[in-house]
Amino acid sequence: SQGIGFSPEPGGAGRPAIASAGEAAEQSSQAAVAAGEVVDATPRYESNPLPKYPYLARQRHWQGRVWLLVTVSDAGRVLDLEVSSSSGYGLLDKSAMKTVRRWRFVPAIRRGVPVASQVRIPVEFRLQD
Repeated sequence: SQGIGFSPEPGGAGRPAIASAGEAAEQSSQAAVAAGEVVDATPRYESNPLPKYPYLARQRHWQGRVWLLVTVSDAGRVLDLEVSSSSGYGLLDKSAMKTVRRWRFVPAIRRGVPVASQVRIPVEFRLQD
């Protein structure tokens, strides 16, 4: 799975970029709904804010991937959120959680009806030279 990556800008500020895999996943989910299949919840990658790369983490060159377990309502809102696998840095984990808590999702569909579900989301913090 692809996550959210950050690359440096001049002056050390992280510039966020979302991997294109999210758009492809959302399109394939829409096709599966049309075919009447069971579909898992997916983030609305194009409209969700990106996590901030904390200044201290950039200064200390901290990088990592945090996996979040997100409980999504049948309306596509976050009901619950927890770290499934830590990045190794609490500051990065907290930044990811704070942002993903505000995300909106395309809810899971079962038998044509939106339902609550859980989804694992990778958030990657990466500095590039």
